[in-house]
Amino acid sequence: MEGFLKIFDLTPEDGRMILVCAVLFAIFIRLLSKSLFAPFVALLDARDAASSGALSEAANAEQEAQEIDKQREHKIAVARAEFVKRKMDRIAQAKKEAEELVRQAEHQAQAFTEESRSRIQAASRDLEQQLERNRAMLVQATVQQIIGDMSATKPSA
Repeated sequence: MEGFLKIFDLTPEDGRMILVCAVLFAIFIRLLSKSLFAPFVALLDARDAASSGALSEAANAEQEAQEIDKQREHKIAVARAEFVKRKMDRIAQAKKEAEELVRQAEHQAQAFTEESRSRIQAASRDLEQQLERNRAMLVQATVQQIIGDMSATKPSA
């Protein structure tokens, strides 16, 4: 061992000091490992566990959020489909009502047209009758005037 000490230019007393320091260092490390290092390592392990737990909780929360998002999208799609169905039903109902209104209007227009034709025909008959009466009166008045003119122009014999 003295040869080893001479390589590093150390004395035998330095060698003993190195051994004593090494033993003291080992004892110191052993004591600190129980009182300082063990709680520190436990703290690091707890931190790692907490962060990995937090990461797994975050992953679970993200998965739940995605599931909730899918459910929301599904509900929106269902609501849209229901809205479109209601809209189409209302449009169909409005078309039926419009067709019924058109039918009623056509019926009323036809009834009005028939009534108007009847009135026009009645008025036409009345006018023809009045025209016939007026013509008869004119013929009679003309005949009377002619007779009157003839009797006025007749020479007195």
